[in-house]
Amino acid sequence: MTARKHALPQAGLIMLSLLLVTAAHGGVRQEPPAVMAGDSAESSKASEQEALQVEIDRFKTASISLREALSIAQERQAGSRAVDAGFDGETGAPTYQVRMVKGNRLWETTIDALTGNTIKTAVVSSLDDLEAHDRELLVRLRNVRPELLDGIAVAERATGGKAISAGLMVDKGRLQFVIVCVDGNDLKQVLLEPPAAAAGVKR
Repeated sequence: MTARKHALPQAGLIMLSLLLVTAAHGGVRQEPPAVMAGDSAESSKASEQEALQVEIDRFKTASISLREALSIAQERQAGSRAVDAGFDGETGAPTYQVRMVKGNRLWETTIDALTGNTIKTAVVSSLDDLEAHDRELLVRLRNVRPELLDGIAVAERATGGKAISAGLMVDKGRLQFVIVCVDGNDLKQVLLEPPAAAAGVKR
C-alpha cells in the first residue's frame, strides 16, 4: 500500500483543527496551520487545540491499542471486516468504538481502552438503510485484499506513532484507508490505497 497526503477525515475528535504532520511516501512532512483572522477565531482555535490535547492525553493512558481493540472486536464477530475505529475519551472511562460489516449488517462494538473488555456489541444498521455513499464504501471494501488492521500497522511504522483513529473513504473512485496516529503531542496522518483482491477472490 502506498501512503499519500490527505486532509483530516471528518469524524469524531479528528475534526478538531491542529498543526498536522503528514506521512507521505515513507517520509514525514510538516504543514503550517491555516491562518485565521479575528480574536474570536483565534480563541476558538485555541479552545479546539486545548480540547484535542486533553483527548490526546487521555489516549496516552490507554493500556489497549487501537489495533488490539479492533482485533478483539473482530474476534467476537468472526467473518466481519472493520469499517472504522476510533478512540473516545469524552465519556467516563476511555473506550474504542469499532464498526464492522458482516453480511448485510453493520455492527458497533465498544471496547474498554484500559482493560480490553467488551462493553457492548450491537447492530447499528442494515446495509439497505445506509446512504449510497456509505454502501459504496462497503462494496469497495469487499474488493480489496488488506484489512483496516493492515493499514494501521503500515501507518504506525510510517509515522512512529500509535493509531487513534482509522476509517475508509473513496477518492476518484478508489477506496482508501485513512489512519491518524499520535506521536508525542502531534497528529500524523497517512492515506493508503489498498491493492485489489486477486481475481475470483470474494470477501
